[in-house]
Amino acid sequence: MPPPILPVRDGAHVRLVALDRHEVARLGLAYLAQRSAGIAMVGHAAGAQEGLLLAAHAQPTVVAIGIELADGAGFPAAQELRRRYTTLGIVLLTHEPDEDLLARASEAGLSALVSRAAPLPTLAAVIRQASVEPTRFRAPGAALLPRARRTAVPALSAREQQVLARLPDGETLESIAEALEVSRRTVKTYVARIYSKLQVQNRAQAVIVAARHGLLPQQQG
Repeated sequence: MPPPILPVRDGAHVRLVALDRHEVARLGLAYLAQRSAGIAMVGHAAGAQEGLLLAAHAQPTVVAIGIELADGAGFPAAQELRRRYTTLGIVLLTHEPDEDLLARASEAGLSALVSRAAPLPTLAAVIRQASVEPTRFRAPGAALLPRARRTAVPALSAREQQVLARLPDGETLESIAEALEVSRRTVKTYVARIYSKLQVQNRAQAVIVAARHGLLPQQQG
């Protein structure tokens, strides 16, 4: 049987499920939901298997997953949730975000990676954003991660900036080309130039580096 589904108060548009091996972490998310307008905790569990059952029965809009679960690591559970539910908001909570985990979370199609130490308003904003834009990756505080080397902010053309702004949304080259009224081949050229200037090899890396340099449009919480 799945863990019990909790009642939802009126006016709560975000249905949150919390998965974490530590009860104090789950209670912390329950406290956040109680204090945050529009968010309601509909269930919580310590392990991945219970969490998958909850996701199927409680119909959450967002699942917040700790990096450690009672029956394994949180990241594989997040990957499995994304495989099953393409429109579900998935927020991975970690003690110390690092560049490797950032890249893996972005490439896996998660909604966000955020530190447990983030202020409650930041966590609430991330959860709300994940609910409405589950495929747009966010990593509050990514710009504060240590870098192996310091580099100047890359100089992108106006058109390259327009293309870059659409990369976090997971848009295809065809979609970007249609929006900007250019050919797919032209967009592909812009993307190649962006990768070269940012010194990256793929879209996930480009988003992380661009966020660090403040090259992405500011998102409203």
